[in-house]
Amino acid sequence: MRAKGTVLLLSASAVYLYLLLFYLPFTPIYVDVDAATFLADSVRMLHGQLPYRDFFEFVPAGTDLVFYPLFKIFGPRVWIPDLLLLGMGVAFAWLALVISRRVVGPRRVLLPGLLFVFIAYAGRLDPTHHWFSGLALAGALAVLIESRTLRRILLAGALCGLAATFTLNRGLLGAIGVAVFLVWEARRKKSAGVALIKPQLYLLASFLAAFFAVNGYFIWKAGFGRFWSDTVVFGMKYFPADAGTNTFRVFLGEFPPVPPWNNLPSLALWLFIHGLVPLVYLLFFIRYWRRARQTSEQPWDRLMLLAIVGLFLFLSVAPAPAVHRICAGALPAFILLGWFLDTPGRLDRTLARLLWVGTIAAALLLVAVRQTHWRAVLDTPNGRLAMLHPEIYEQSHWVRRHTRPGEYFFEASTAHSYFWLDLRNPTPVPFVYNTEYSRPEQIAAVVQGLETHRVRYVLWSPEDLDEYAPWSGPAGDHLGPLRAYLYNHYRLARTFANGKQIWERNR
Repeated sequence: MRAKGTVLLLSASAVYLYLLLFYLPFTPIYVDVDAATFLADSVRMLHGQLPYRDFFEFVPAGTDLVFYPLFKIFGPRVWIPDLLLLGMGVAFAWLALVISRRVVGPRRVLLPGLLFVFIAYAGRLDPTHHWFSGLALAGALAVLIESRTLRRILLAGALCGLAATFTLNRGLLGAIGVAVFLVWEARRKKSAGVALIKPQLYLLASFLAAFFAVNGYFIWKAGFGRFWSDTVVFGMKYFPADAGTNTFRVFLGEFPPVPPWNNLPSLALWLFIHGLVPLVYLLFFIRYWRRARQTSEQPWDRLMLLAIVGLFLFLSVAPAPAVHRICAGALPAFILLGWFLDTPGRLDRTLARLLWVGTIAAALLLVAVRQTHWRAVLDTPNGRLAMLHPEIYEQSHWVRRHTRPGEYFFEASTAHSYFWLDLRNPTPVPFVYNTEYSRPEQIAAVVQGLETHRVRYVLWSPEDLDEYAPWSGPAGDHLGPLRAYLYNHYRLARTFANGKQIWERNR
């Protein structure tokens, strides 16, 4: 029975994600994702460049090191990100099942994994550092859920350190959450002295060992000061300058407008995620405080591990609670939800059935919409790619026809053209903003790169770079030298339907 449940959940997850990521039989679907930056950076590494030393990167190098060996073996093929997303989704489903079997009864054991993969994961298909760190931390919970031996603590600490090589604050807060739980468990068992301190030392040592094993080479090549400046100082000082996505403004800024009615799935996801996390942790702590002394039949230690670590994972993104950031660390919340619903009450049974039926119905509808959606297939240097939006296809098709593979090309406001169209970024930054996010020295380096490589085309977005958001203004805009260089050395060659412009270098 256990084997049938495992096969059912993993097979359903794989088929569902495949139909969202590929058109049959095997045409990958272009998704407008944040991972484009890391895909392009991994291609830079194929050309001998290193993060921090040769190009700017505000997170540790773990994400680059996922794509780099795959590109080294297969080349930078466009199907790699989509197939990797499918594999990660199946891995999440398996880890959810491993953990759920320790705290949820057999009637509801498949529900947390199904909800997480079909709703949270599929709602933001983006092979970026958030999901990689979330997967590593899910692995740490799976290691610790059975027992907390020193060997398991060592492995969990290493997985937290690995998570930090993808998303520094999530991995660090996850490790702190594990440390807090170990203190709680030691106090519950009335442990003291060495029994209290030794697990913490094991956790810390393995965390640091894993983190520096991955990042040590890049720190050595670039210098610790440069690494610290890019990943810590920038994150604390300048990252919030993009206030629409990197501050608490994103909480309401992501609220989907209805109508149009095609935003209903996004609205449902937004309401469900923000309603579940962190409310489920609060409800658990209330139930534990009321019932832990009355009944010992519940695995309170395992549940407390999920609640404490899950709460710390939420705190790691609370300053900028975008849905995809919350989802990446929300697996503990989904498992606790399954535990709450695993009771004999009529209301709990009804809610569980509604979640089953609603999730499956929504998944079937989403697959039907995706597979019948308008699309155009673009033949890129790295394989055939299906595009779902006419304006993106128009832009990509024009760039593909007017450039050669490996040519230098600068996309000012995003980094999407480099990997998908096999173009090279002539500057050390993935994109620029008209806020404090882009520093004056970075803009100077962009101008220098355009001049050094005599870049023929620049893709400019007036909406993003020439207009100011409500929270910003001219005071933080350092793009003046870049605009002056663009106007003096380039001419406007094309304006696309989405408002973006192609500027061509004057002959």
